[in-house]
Amino acid sequence: MSRNLIESNTAIFAALDKFCESRGEPIRNAGRPRWIASDKADRRFMMHSSLADRSIFSPGKVMARGELDNSFFLFTVGFDTKDIPGEFEEIDVTAAHVTVILSELSVRPRLSPLEIRDLVEIGDKESEPQYKGHTLGAIQSIFPLIRVFSTKKSFASPWKIYFRVCLDECSYLQTWVDQETIVTLQAVCDLDADLIPYKVLCRSIFDSDPGSLFLALYRCLERLYAFSSAKDLSVELNSHLSWEVVASALEDKLGWWPKEEGSLEKLLQFASRNDLENVLLGMNEAIPSSADLVKIATRRVYKLRNSLVHYRPAHAATSHDHFHWNQVCTAMAGIVMDVHEAVFSYKPPTND
Repeated sequence: MSRNLIESNTAIFAALDKFCESRGEPIRNAGRPRWIASDKADRRFMMHSSLADRSIFSPGKVMARGELDNSFFLFTVGFDTKDIPGEFEEIDVTAAHVTVILSELSVRPRLSPLEIRDLVEIGDKESEPQYKGHTLGAIQSIFPLIRVFSTKKSFASPWKIYFRVCLDECSYLQTWVDQETIVTLQAVCDLDADLIPYKVLCRSIFDSDPGSLFLALYRCLERLYAFSSAKDLSVELNSHLSWEVVASALEDKLGWWPKEEGSLEKLLQFASRNDLENVLLGMNEAIPSSADLVKIATRRVYKLRNSLVHYRPAHAATSHDHFHWNQVCTAMAGIVMDVHEAVFSYKPPTND
């Protein structure tokens, strides 16, 4: 791609002009030619780098993946994370990086409109013939912390990396998520990036509603609903095809799909007793000594899922405020890992 530098800088300052004007502090030199001072060495990155997989977790927290030639970049805005995967190296932030990030990502300023005015009104090309651009430091100070990490290893699917960064950020933020839950979720990062909806998990971890994280973890199980039925059919037919291929063919050709609650029960048979007990205790559910733990856990987990997803009169009066959400979500994360290990270690029968 080729990026127009004038248009990029114009977009950055136009956004600042609009931000201040909408809050009753119009910038005196709004609309005049202004830019972030840069060196010739910055030009190639500004003009030819690409930006992809942009994710805005909040107005002040943004991540994106970048690429130029044979180098790959992780951009973070508003994150002070320490847990960056080992293949990455943090590099100095340049005017090129900031220009690309601010022109293409919706990053909300952290300063007040009055403070922004003091920094932006210091000059422009029309009023000062010697104007050489706003300094990088001045523009950086307006926005949340911008960091850049580089690697030579391509990461076409970055969401597992994003999730690890989000978890590390949560470890010292004042959120409802406690450290035990974070540690368990970090273990989820070891699962296959193609099998886990890390994008959904990323967005849920900063949500003030704990139900969002529960639903994200539940979604990690949903795509496996067809496993038991498709596996059994594959065995019956003595087929060498994987359960995923069989399930896909059943849905595409016959319009078949698995029943949710029954499929969930079959999956929870792979979960540890400890996790099943904890998910119930986290919901303040009594566990009779003679009860079928898998059946009770299935019924309560599925009921909770429905009450969070659907709005019905029966669900309207249901309150989850008394739940121990960290216990519920920690147990769900453990269940996800056990189920995935069981499902994806399964080998289809051979025709020997």
